[in-house]
Amino acid sequence: MPRTGSKRLVVLRVIAKAGKRGVTDEEMGMSLILSPNDIQKARLELTEGNWVENANVKRKTSFGDHAVVWRLTPTGKQRWDESGLK
Repeated sequence: MPRTGSKRLVVLRVIAKAGKRGVTDEEMGMSLILSPNDIQKARLELTEGNWVENANVKRKTSFGDHAVVWRLTPTGKQRWDESGLK
């Protein structure tokens, strides 16, 4: 589990709250006070730790580009649910 107060935990919480719909990096940026670089770095670390995965879905950004949607892996969801964090 990412440390309390860490950027990884903040990003993980947003992805977990998004549920099956998932969330793009840009959408995370709209709800967090973190730089895009911090969000991407934390999300990459969560991906490497098998918490988060590419949902194989893309959504349009505010600039009209297509962005990857991220969601919890099945293992990540189980660990999140067991953690008791919300």
